[in-house]
Amino acid sequence: LYALKLLADKKVIIWRPGKTNQEVKKDLKNSTLAPAFNDLSFFYEYVWYGNFEANQGVFTNMGQAFSSFQNNLKQHKHG
Repeated sequence: LYALKLLADKKVIIWRPGKTNQEVKKDLKNSTLAPAFNDLSFFYEYVWYGNFEANQGVFTNMGQAFSSFQNNLKQHKHG
């Protein structure tokens, strides 16, 4: 959710209640942010929909993916 907020705050996406990760991926299709967001959404969907526990390994990988996403967003120029 925080990633979605950051994208909306930077006006990369238009957020609305109920917007799915798939819809955000479409919005980012031609963006340099797409790979990092895809990684984040993979982890979210893996844990949430796969009903898996976010163990230390998953948590560490998620943290790295989020750091990468934040770095990409800082460098992103919205056109």
